[in-house]
Amino acid sequence: MREFLEEKKVHGYRQQLAQYLKRFCERLHWIHSFFMDLGYQLGLSKDIKKEALKYVKIIQDLGESTFFRRSCGHLSSYFMGKLIVPYLRRDLGRVKINCYPT
Repeated sequence: MREFLEEKKVHGYRQQLAQYLKRFCERLHWIHSFFMDLGYQLGLSKDIKKEALKYVKIIQDLGESTFFRRSCGHLSSYFMGKLIVPYLRRDLGRVKINCYPT
């Protein structure tokens, strides 16, 4: 996605990548609020493409899996879709992770 935002040549399906980018930009305020809760001092500008590139770089620096683990439960849905949201439920004193789409 970073190469697509930087207008470099990308390998793969452009339409699918454009759909992911659109979904990412729609959830940019959620991502911004997550990083603000972590203590980052970030502002939002009117240039969505610039902001998306900034947050893609931050997520890559943090690590994608670390971002998903830490952001679990911050709000009810991730920017990439609801299928990857783990729902935690207590069952006989143990925590089970269930990945059921809603």
